[in-house]
Amino acid sequence: MSADALFWAGLATAVSVGLALCLIVLQKRRADLTAAQQMLTAQATETAVAHERNAQLQAELSLLQQTLATLQADLSAQTATLTEREANHQNQIKWAESSRTALKAELESIGQKLLSASGKTLETTNQKSLDSLLKPLGEKIDQFQTRVNQVHTDMIRNSASLSEQVKHLESVGLSMSGEANNLTRALKGDKKLVGNWGEAQLEKTLELAGLRRGEHFDAQVAFRDERGDKYLPDFIIRLPEGKNLIVDSKVSLVDYERAVAAATDAERALSLEAHAKAVKQHIDSLSAKDYANLPGVESPDFVLMFMPVEPAYIEVMRSQRELFNYGYQKNVVLVSHTTLMPILRTVANSVDDRTRQPRGTRNQLPGR
Repeated sequence: MSADALFWAGLATAVSVGLALCLIVLQKRRADLTAAQQMLTAQATETAVAHERNAQLQAELSLLQQTLATLQADLSAQTATLTEREANHQNQIKWAESSRTALKAELESIGQKLLSASGKTLETTNQKSLDSLLKPLGEKIDQFQTRVNQVHTDMIRNSASLSEQVKHLESVGLSMSGEANNLTRALKGDKKLVGNWGEAQLEKTLELAGLRRGEHFDAQVAFRDERGDKYLPDFIIRLPEGKNLIVDSKVSLVDYERAVAAATDAERALSLEAHAKAVKQHIDSLSAKDYANLPGVESPDFVLMFMPVEPAYIEVMRSQRELFNYGYQKNVVLVSHTTLMPILRTVANSVDDRTRQPRGTRNQLPGR
């Protein structure tokens, strides 16, 4: 083969190889471009989905913010209502105190006039006059106590409604603090310890009301019925005119603690029903003892059953309101620290007046 032919053959071979290499490079780039386009398409799809999800989340956020604003407005309205009711309640208490002070001054004036009188006939007439004056006073005190109980019931009802709204807003159940849970676990297994703790809380309430042990009240005073059976009421509060008021502490913790710790509404409802049943059993037990009619007690025809765990008392009043009427029919009045305190303050005011009397004229309890 000639030199020219070899040159051209070599040139053709080189061109063919170059074209093959270019073709290979172009195919690779085409494949890379196709992959890049597919990646861009996938990213565009993901971006569209993300935008759609973001729009849904924005809509949900807006709805939740509207719900939150509505609940906060309801909460503010309930708070304002409770504040107004509390103010009205305080005004009623002030009115009752002022009425009591005025009536007391009037009675003292009449008493001084009666002391200056003499003669058996005049004494009989004056006694009738005193009865006519004291009877309206007793009726006013009863009306005032009824009003206090009604206001407290309304406050409990509103507080329960407010608690439900807060519960829905925060999506949490009713809970107690760690200290309260520890106390519950420590107490619920030992009935004697439970009873001692309840009596200690009751005595603390009596002292906070201004009453003093040994002077205004006594604990565990022994009484006997006609058959000689012995009874030991928790506390005896001394009233004017030789009367006494019995207060007995009853603690129900086990079922209430289960209700607080319940994981579902059904479990909570069952536990609250059992809690109400336990309270009812305490009422029946206290009513059966018939403390008010024991010889030497000189008590009104009812006793006060003190529940030291305020939330447990409120839950019973909220979910089992008929229990209060049930106890009342059995001469047992359910009270907590909050409802007992106004009664004790009234007693404290009356005993303050009684302490001014000569010591020999005050009522003495049996065995003291």
